[in-house]
Amino acid sequence: MRNFILSTLVLAVALPACGDDNKSNSGTGPHQRCARGTLALGIARTGEVGEGDCAFDLSSFSEGFYDSYSVALTQGRAYQVQVDATGRPLDTFVEVVSPRGAVVAESDDDFRSLDSELFLLASQTGTYGIRAGGLYADATGPYRVTVRECGATTLSSTATISGTLSASDCRSTFLAGPDSSFVDLYVLQNTGSSRTITVMSSSFVPALGIFGPLFASKDSDFVSGTAPGSPATFNFPAGLLPGSYIVIVGATTSFGATGSYTIQASSAIASNAASPMRSSESRSPFSRKGVGERTR
Repeated sequence: MRNFILSTLVLAVALPACGDDNKSNSGTGPHQRCARGTLALGIARTGEVGEGDCAFDLSSFSEGFYDSYSVALTQGRAYQVQVDATGRPLDTFVEVVSPRGAVVAESDDDFRSLDSELFLLASQTGTYGIRAGGLYADATGPYRVTVRECGATTLSSTATISGTLSASDCRSTFLAGPDSSFVDLYVLQNTGSSRTITVMSSSFVPALGIFGPLFASKDSDFVSGTAPGSPATFNFPAGLLPGSYIVIVGATTSFGATGSYTIQASSAIASNAASPMRSSESRSPFSRKGVGERTR
């Protein structure tokens, strides 16, 4: 399990792609061997990853195997990708490949289980690749992969916005797993200045999840309130990579809660404290040494 907490590594490995994205399956089979067809939004597909499939190349991590799917996404819209083990325990991994062949999102764990979950904004309209599989070479077995569109609202001002969690929303285990929470999505254009996002609700214990421009599990964090009526506050440090950030709003408890809330993004502020951490680590959750797309 890789628990990178808002730290981004330099990723500039140039590798060929697989299945419907042209990888030769490490030279052992035809390109089509790991292609498993097309995903329809909101419809789960099941599969089984094994040693005959294509292999991830994850630099310092063991190579796992994956199946490759295609899905049509629309520029500017927000999507959720989930890969869940459906049989014996499987440490899953998922990558999203843009129409031009770059890995634009990835997820190891959703931080509450060995399943994978991520949110991303489509940077262009076209056919994307979804690589669903296991993190390690011995991580094989059955899985379920689902891609959903989740409506997103842009946080374009400092005005307080009222929202409601409802049963028609996307559900995520990122905030509440292994149970799930209904979630609303927002998009914040970060310019590198310090700012704060605050969510309040009297209906449930509010929680905030943040996905950075790489939309990866290592490029994300979450914070929560302590009780209904207490705020969930996330502080963006100054100097954070500019770009589009996805903010997900949900409930830590009760699981599957519905009800009203408010969300507000501050204007740029001079300084701020470090964001609360998921673990006992003391380093900043936004320590960045560089970013970049991986082309494979």
